[in-house]
Amino acid sequence: MAKKISYKWIDRLVDKITKTEAPLNNEFDYYGRRIIQSSGTPDYTAVTIWDDNSRYGDLASFSFGFLTKNLHFEGYENDDIREAIVMAFVKLYDKICVSDELMKENRLEWEEYVNHPDIYVEEAVEEAREELDKLDKLSIGWVSVKDFKKM
Repeated sequence: MAKKISYKWIDRLVDKITKTEAPLNNEFDYYGRRIIQSSGTPDYTAVTIWDDNSRYGDLASFSFGFLTKNLHFEGYENDDIREAIVMAFVKLYDKICVSDELMKENRLEWEEYVNHPDIYVEEAVEEAREELDKLDKLSIGWVSVKDFKKM
């Protein structure tokens, strides 16, 4: 069984980037990762987390609207880091709205296999079903602290 990676540093990072005194445009190293935060307004921030200073292999890219409480994902390396980011924002704001373009794209791709099992090999259809089950477990829409207590 693969060891689950810990993303405890995400809580501290989200706390740091959401403070009122945080600069609108900032670039810094954090726990061995390169963080790029940009915004044209104090009501919004866009963040990219690079795996290291080389700027190759981004771990996550997301934006957050402080007025709307909307967390929008543009990309992420895996579901665990995505959920760690969602949980970190929920801890700070109690209830947020999560949107995710990558998830929508992945869902459409996997649904194609499930909806047309006659043209795909059985293993691919089964894998698609498993991937859709994983996607169903990810947080989307309005998410609150009690949603994570159920998990």
